[in-house]
Amino acid sequence: MTLYEKINVIIQIITLLFLGIGLVFTIIQIKKLTCQLHQNSTIHKQNHLWNRMIASQNALLEHGTTKISKLLTEFDIVNRTEAIPIAEINNKFTENPELQNSVHLYLNMYEGFARGVRQGIYDEEIIKNARKTAMIVCLRSFSAYIDNLKIKQPKALIELDTLVKKWQHEDLNTENRKVTGNF
Repeated sequence: MTLYEKINVIIQIITLLFLGIGLVFTIIQIKKLTCQLHQNSTIHKQNHLWNRMIASQNALLEHGTTKISKLLTEFDIVNRTEAIPIAEINNKFTENPELQNSVHLYLNMYEGFARGVRQGIYDEEIIKNARKTAMIVCLRSFSAYIDNLKIKQPKALIELDTLVKKWQHEDLNTENRKVTGNF
């Protein structure tokens, strides 16, 4: 083997060595990049959840109970255990036409909460903890009126109805805690 051939072989070995080192560094960088992307994804999910919680709280604060207090007293919703008859609702609307607008705002507010929960805009647990009972009472109290609305608009308030039924179903299926000491 001549000197030229020996130098050529040494250069090829050094080249292969550098290529191998470069390949190792590339693999390490790809692993680090994958780890960073996973961390960014986790942080993004956490930020999204936090933003949904904040949006839920803001929506609840924006739609405070002061706007609906007149409705609660006018129809005595707090003390009712059954649906308000449609005749009574229509009589109240005749006596006070602005009351119909208040009822629609009340129903649409809860429909908006329910739609926001379904679309992932609002956090369900926050809305549920803050307004579950009020939404159930609202749906029950105005069920006759809602049924009347659905004759003209079959999809009216469907999000509210679906969410309330889901919550009621969950209440029926809650598991009891095991008694302490029983194995």
